[in-house]
Amino acid sequence: MQTKTLYVFTLMMLLCLAFTGSFPLHAAESAPEPVTLYAAPNASGKGDGSSMENAAYFRDARFWQSVNATLQTEPVTVNLLPGQYVFSKLPKGLQTRETLRFTDFGHPEHQFVLQGLHKEGTIFTSDPEEPIDESLSIELLRFSGTNAVFRNLHFTGEQHMGYTTHFTGKNILIEDCSFTELLNTYYGSSGTAYESEYVIWRNNYFKRVGLDGHAHMLYNAYGPKHVYVIGNHFEDCSGEYVRFRDQTDYAVVYGNTFISTGTYKDGNRAFVSVPLFNDDNPANPGPNPRFEYFGTHMLVAANKFIYPDDNSPGDRRVFRFLQSGWDPPGRNLLLSPEEAYMLQTAPIEQRRSFMLKNFGIYADRIFFADNIVQGRNVTNSVWYFSYPSYSAPGRGWRDHIDITPTVITTTVVRSEEEAIAFWPAFIESLRYFATPRADDVITRPLQVQIKTPQFELKSIEIALDGEVIYSGAALPTDLTLVPAQLTAGEHLLAVTQLDTSGKEYKEEIAVRVEHMTSDDASWSRRIRGLTPVPIISHLTADEYRSVIIEMTQIVGGDRTETQQIYSGVTLPEPFELDSIKFVDGAYDLDVHYTTKYGITGTISERLVLDNWEVLEDDILAPNLSSWFGFSDKLLTADRSSGWEFVGTTPELFFNDDDRIKLPSADAEEYLTWKLANLRSFAFTIYVRDSDIRQALTLSASTDGEEWLPLTYNITVQEQNAAGWQKVLLEGNVPADQELELLKFSLKGSTLIELGYAYLMGQLL
Repeated sequence: MQTKTLYVFTLMMLLCLAFTGSFPLHAAESAPEPVTLYAAPNASGKGDGSSMENAAYFRDARFWQSVNATLQTEPVTVNLLPGQYVFSKLPKGLQTRETLRFTDFGHPEHQFVLQGLHKEGTIFTSDPEEPIDESLSIELLRFSGTNAVFRNLHFTGEQHMGYTTHFTGKNILIEDCSFTELLNTYYGSSGTAYESEYVIWRNNYFKRVGLDGHAHMLYNAYGPKHVYVIGNHFEDCSGEYVRFRDQTDYAVVYGNTFISTGTYKDGNRAFVSVPLFNDDNPANPGPNPRFEYFGTHMLVAANKFIYPDDNSPGDRRVFRFLQSGWDPPGRNLLLSPEEAYMLQTAPIEQRRSFMLKNFGIYADRIFFADNIVQGRNVTNSVWYFSYPSYSAPGRGWRDHIDITPTVITTTVVRSEEEAIAFWPAFIESLRYFATPRADDVITRPLQVQIKTPQFELKSIEIALDGEVIYSGAALPTDLTLVPAQLTAGEHLLAVTQLDTSGKEYKEEIAVRVEHMTSDDASWSRRIRGLTPVPIISHLTADEYRSVIIEMTQIVGGDRTETQQIYSGVTLPEPFELDSIKFVDGAYDLDVHYTTKYGITGTISERLVLDNWEVLEDDILAPNLSSWFGFSDKLLTADRSSGWEFVGTTPELFFNDDDRIKLPSADAEEYLTWKLANLRSFAFTIYVRDSDIRQALTLSASTDGEEWLPLTYNITVQEQNAAGWQKVLLEGNVPADQELELLKFSLKGSTLIELGYAYLMGQLL
């Protein structure tokens, strides 16, 4: 909901900029000043884009990367200086001249403007010195991103091109640009595709575009929504002038001038087209089928459509729906002669019903009004044309049918601003729920409110997940959704209204119920110590019947041992987790609850406990390298000089070949390790006929000046025939003191050897 609202808001801001040159703002607000940069066909001065004198080279990838980075925090306008911006498959010297591409560019709140510095003079073109060769096919500009304006750019060139330009994304305005003499363009001078939304072409000039019937001035295909063609000039195209193919929907063609002189390429072609090309047999679709369907929300109004007043060849149908190929699943687009006759002669409502059922076209959502049509053999009409192709069998009919009587031909908009606002307003008019709205998240009791209908109401029925929760002859006044009475998750809410004539008005919306949420950002770090659990309850304390909180350890990606850490009649607030009580590692924290209405649910969060830092010393002997010299591998912070590393006869020491010992029983030697917030220690030592406690002392210190004696436990783990014992020596450091040095002191025995040290410190 918020994302969609943001895009619609940005669209309106784009349009305000287009119409007035500035954004309307509240008095207390000020428009953020964009960062203004400059680029040119060749760099000048410093080449950093900071001024016209220091214009960046327009192909400098680092420059555009910095622009995109800046857009994440503030708007940016890049002015292109007048000149020829030349594109080619072939490099020139060391410079590539390929398509100028903007990929994943922009920010929804900070506008990107790319514009010619002056109204005229910034020209994007193919290399006029190269031969026209299909192998050198080039495109001039491609953009994918959000919240962008392209202005005062002029595209031309006789070289082969796929698309001259292409724009995909959300909230994109292309205005005051020209697309001329693009004689060898194969697909189109511009267009959009896929999940694009709110793409506007306004006040642009198109003339002499296209290689053959494949090429269109604006080619929109494969699902874009809210495509606006406003106040442009179109003259002479080898294909259809404006195309809305395959699920392109919520389209507006308003206030444009379309001219076909009959002298360009194949003569006269359709001005506005909604075509499908279904080349896949649904019964045998192949590995990657694509089935195409009509978009059905079209506003074509206040345009001039001018064909020549002669007998030049070509198709002079102004606005046409076209199906070529197989019937896609769920549609019957190919016609029999009987169906074609019915579609031309039956009562209007019967025709509309047939079109909706078979074509998927809502005829009463096709608006064709206030258009001026000129030329010989031209009628102000909307057409449907279908024919089999791609080996599809026909059903006996292959011709155009005038469907103008089924569409809306009365005036619905009177200005560009109204045309832009038409589809958002229309969509809103089909929403009967005032609250909640589609995709709302319900966390508190919410009254269901239905808008006052614009018709005389006979009856109304409201259903939740298919079960009727209200029925009557008037709008409900006290119908409330109570989250504690509903399961957490998605629910389908539907309203059906009948007017006094029996006509049905229906809306279905998905809403989501949440009982609890978690602050995900709080779980992004590792948990240590006493930590508040950031689970937020949307239910009141008296709406719970029971709450159980469990910790389940994750080992190897699997849930293993579960421990209950809380049980009560409501969620404790605040609830704190003492991570010290658990072994470090990954856990699922599960909150199981039951509401007083018997609704059960669970919310689960994965977290990582990280209470301890470990120091492991394997008592490795130093290396001596001719390159690097002496390299100590012992992890001690300090040690006396009288120790001796030994690695001989590992078979006597339980296969440990890295040990350290005293060479003489007379001297006292020590090893000191450092680890913050010491809490425990363990040593593996090897002993033969010696009193460990008399020879070995352990102590800890904060500063190395005062030492606290430590006690330890001794466990004999193994003993061999030679009389050597493998002994585990372990103990704890007092938790009420912040100690970080541990000293291992040995005196009076050469029959004690150290093989391994392990220290654990608590992370705070």
